[in-house]
Amino acid sequence: LLALRLSGWNWVEGVQHRAFDAFLNIKPRPYVDAGVRVVDVDEDTLARYGQWPWPRTLVATLITRLLERGAAVVAFDVVFPEDDRTSPDTGIASWPDEGGLKDLKPRLAAMKAQNHDARLASRLRGQPVVLGFAPTGERTARLPEQKASYGFSFAYSKTESAEGVKELGLEYDNPRLYVSDQKGATSNIPRLDAAVSGLGSIGFLPEHDGLIRRAPLFTRLQDNLYPSLALEALRVAQGATGFMVKIGGTSGETWLQRLLDRQTGITKIKAGRLLIPTDGAGRLWVFYTRERAPRSLPAWKVLDPKASIAGMEGAVVFIGTSAQGLRDLRATPLDPSLDGVQVHANLAEQILLGEYLQRPGRADKLEIAFTLLAGLLLIVLLARLGAAGGAPIGLGMTAGAVWASWHAYTNWNWLLDPVFPVLTLAAVFASFVAVGYVKSEKDRRRITDTFGRYLSPKVVAKLADKAGAVELGGETREMTFHFCDIRGFTTISEALSAYDVMFVLNRFFRQAGEAIEGLGGTIDNFIGDA
Repeated sequence: LLALRLSGWNWVEGVQHRAFDAFLNIKPRPYVDAGVRVVDVDEDTLARYGQWPWPRTLVATLITRLLERGAAVVAFDVVFPEDDRTSPDTGIASWPDEGGLKDLKPRLAAMKAQNHDARLASRLRGQPVVLGFAPTGERTARLPEQKASYGFSFAYSKTESAEGVKELGLEYDNPRLYVSDQKGATSNIPRLDAAVSGLGSIGFLPEHDGLIRRAPLFTRLQDNLYPSLALEALRVAQGATGFMVKIGGTSGETWLQRLLDRQTGITKIKAGRLLIPTDGAGRLWVFYTRERAPRSLPAWKVLDPKASIAGMEGAVVFIGTSAQGLRDLRATPLDPSLDGVQVHANLAEQILLGEYLQRPGRADKLEIAFTLLAGLLLIVLLARLGAAGGAPIGLGMTAGAVWASWHAYTNWNWLLDPVFPVLTLAAVFASFVAVGYVKSEKDRRRITDTFGRYLSPKVVAKLADKAGAVELGGETREMTFHFCDIRGFTTISEALSAYDVMFVLNRFFRQAGEAIEGLGGTIDNFIGDA
């Protein structure tokens, strides 16, 4: 089991994740209003304002209404990869030269100068708005613009320096080594990318079972770093110009110790006043909450000047869609079909609240050490106390492992694996019982084979029950021996035929034998006239 635990196979990590999912389902993050809002382009909104994609003028109006109500940032969980076909300059040109349309085109020359994308870009310029892009596995000719700057710090040990690390040929102070790599991206049209204040990745990297448990805060596109939509939204909301990325953070004294410590990589990300702990790949465990209604409102309420909306002052606003046919569905431990925009909202919310699910840097080593020590201790106890005496102790150790994991989760938001310690303890106990059973059966078989041809089945069974006490040379005990003879057998046999003699003997042997064996006696032998 320790070998499996250290193998790095995907299903091993999957077993651990199932335990973490169970914890999250039992106790999800309680909803606390952190000023995060989701503006939902739902079915009612589409019914009022038409199908998606909307004219960019309507999108500009939506942004304007949100900023007028005091939103700190507006982030779109959608991409605008194509020009707006409803713009007069493109729409009029696509009209056929038929009927009165041909004569109407010159009269609408002034309208041709109007462009909805240009109007939206004008609205975006200088405003706290973030647009999204979708990373892809295929190389693209154009990448999104980089809006944020990056600074890096590396935690060297006392005996090394940046120059010394580079001389050894190690470049593990480069954050790009740890961030997930994508080849290209589906981006917004250049006009919008150039005007907007921030650009963030809307992509996620599901686990091997398809669930989104950890969200990357950075994505690498052809050696360029880009923040996630939630991280970029928080940067823009604070007016920060970039991110500070901390790498390393181990306590080893030599570069080899640090390299083997499995803690190299990204440890923290600073965005404005927010300091975010991450795993080595710059990912954050998503601490989901079940409640969605308090943070969500339909987009039509924002667009309708008569509708009253509250809670927008200083809010981090994400715009997404739950309308059928447009839904960006994501499978999570709490919901098999959660709207993707809600994942971004959960991320931003937990960062603002400082509620982080974490795997401590040395969690793997602690779990392996506990598994090894607990397994060896149980082996020793079982050898001394037997299965019956060791079972309560084994159950106690198992309960302790589960309790420790649950206690760490509920009190410190730590994710510690209870599965492999429990499996190991169960396997040790089962192995001990199985080995004991095989040994017992082997001893019983030896006793039966040795004495079965000489003793009665009952005596053999008694010997087999205490097979471990049977020793070569036997033992001294007080015994009773009974000799039985048939009075006058010679005279009787002379008067009877051979057939009748056998009849009398067999009848006597049967009755005497049943009586002797019924009392637990053993017939040693039958002997003639002696």
